[in-house]
Amino acid sequence: MREMVGNHHIILGLDRLREKKGMLGKKMALVANQASITSDLCPILDVISAIKGKGSIAAILSPEHGYFGCAMDGEKVPNTEDEYTGTKMYSLYGETCKPTDEMLEGIDTVVYDLQDVGLRFYTYVTTMKFCIEATAEKGLGFVVLDRPNPLNGLQTEGPMLEEEFESFVGSVQLPIRYGLTPGELARLIDSEYAYGADIGVVEMLGWERKMWFQETGISWMPPSPNIPTAETALVYAGTCLFEGTNLSEGRGTSAPFRYIGAPWLDENRCAKELNELCLPGLKFSPVRFKPIGSKYAGEICRGIYVHILEKESLKPFEMAVQILEYIYRNYEKDFRWRRLNSGRYYVDLLAGTAKLRESLEKGNVAEMLERARTESETFMELAKGYWIYGRSL
Repeated sequence: MREMVGNHHIILGLDRLREKKGMLGKKMALVANQASITSDLCPILDVISAIKGKGSIAAILSPEHGYFGCAMDGEKVPNTEDEYTGTKMYSLYGETCKPTDEMLEGIDTVVYDLQDVGLRFYTYVTTMKFCIEATAEKGLGFVVLDRPNPLNGLQTEGPMLEEEFESFVGSVQLPIRYGLTPGELARLIDSEYAYGADIGVVEMLGWERKMWFQETGISWMPPSPNIPTAETALVYAGTCLFEGTNLSEGRGTSAPFRYIGAPWLDENRCAKELNELCLPGLKFSPVRFKPIGSKYAGEICRGIYVHILEKESLKPFEMAVQILEYIYRNYEKDFRWRRLNSGRYYVDLLAGTAKLRESLEKGNVAEMLERARTESETFMELAKGYWIYGRSL
């Protein structure tokens, strides 16, 4: 029996598919992966196969990491087919990131069911945008089976994406943490980019904007290899920025995005002096760790582990900026920004602006943080126009 948290559990869009089967169309393409499961842990392919009178699944479109979530970050995924049904499985993180005419041949509806993490740089946002654009161009339906935003639907954080920094890790004008469900995000993308797509949302029942994932009563299934828990998603909202530096963000360890370090840090000094900042909702422990992959693979890194003490008050973006400022100031000889082959700073693409990096270099971080707060608060007012849940708030 499904465990309930606080005597409450929600009903997912996928849970309601039997009663909403008319929205599926006659021939559908599924945008899904291994985390596309019901609240009773039944995979989406089994759910649809068991519905009588529904249309057929003509294609499966998989995001970064592939349908089975085996590929690591940035690893291209080839096209294949489902070994049980023979259904074509097309990668949207391979030769192309946008559905092609071949992928959508004979399709009348694209059904989207991905558990997102509520953060702009998580690439499923861009996958959604490209799918909406493709369905609008071909006059197809786009149906979202809605899921919770694991970081609740009332908090936004971080700077808005600036147009010149658009990339696959930032393609929609959002703050880093945007506070919308996938269904709400689809409505915003379609309207703000004037695609004119035929958007449908199979809404959740029982979800409230104040809910963290742990309060939904449903089980967490990792949507990608390095987001093993819902708590990871919360710290990832900030510590993902370390991907743009020569610090390890904990990839290749048992605690990705909660371990932060490098061989040249003093873990005891870092933890002590960062704790003296009294950042809300968290505490740091000194650690040493050895990644088995990614940065510093096989080397001992020294650094910190992020403990979440109180989710409501924790501001992960501001936390990450404070850590970066501390390390930039105290380890200037060793710290480096990561540059791509194009010469661009990767942290600028993740942050959606150069202002974060420049504020650290110029020593005016407080001004940048205040601007980011204003931008995310302004976005929240826009986002309310796309809310499906809690519209009276």
